[in-house]
Amino acid sequence: LSFIILFLSSGILYFIPDRKVTSWTNWNFLGLDKQQWDNLHINLGIFFLVMMIWHVYFNWKAIKNYLKVKRELKIFTKEFNFALFWVTLFTIGTVTMTIPFAILVNLGNGIKAINALDEGNPPFGYAEESTFRDFCILIHVNELEAINKLKEAKIYIQSDKFTLKEVAKSYDISPKAIYLKFKNNQRKLQLPAKFYGMLLASQQRD
Repeated sequence: LSFIILFLSSGILYFIPDRKVTSWTNWNFLGLDKQQWDNLHINLGIFFLVMMIWHVYFNWKAIKNYLKVKRELKIFTKEFNFALFWVTLFTIGTVTMTIPFAILVNLGNGIKAINALDEGNPPFGYAEESTFRDFCILIHVNELEAINKLKEAKIYIQSDKFTLKEVAKSYDISPKAIYLKFKNNQRKLQLPAKFYGMLLASQQRD
């Protein structure tokens, strides 16, 4: 059962874009977001490993009998060597990014990139984690005009210290939807380029 869910989560994580996109658009599948699928995959992977060790422990006698060749225990049987060859090949091929293993990785990255375009990229990485004030500064728009524009859409910013994610969650919409409601026709702020760079660096460190 854990393998089935691991198989499902592997397929989902292979196709969907990075969390910076899925968080921006409130992406979910079967009611779970990207971070939840990540967590499920990790914890079930650990559970699967523990159960595998437990299985080997309680079935060690049977496993030893299976590995015996002419009544002698032999680890490197034909079957084991066959499995070892393919696992080693896939491991080394993936780490060194050689063909055809690189094709599988690049194909997945390409699909993620296409899905990211369809979903819509945020103005900058993890934009939803920024406070509303910092977000407006970083996208070069006037904060008061943005707040008034959102009021027209019945969305109220109680405090500019709230993150875009917190505001979106309170209205059960995505951070992207909040952004789209005020991004057009905004008066651009004229601040030194160095200021934007310092603020963006601060956001990335956080």
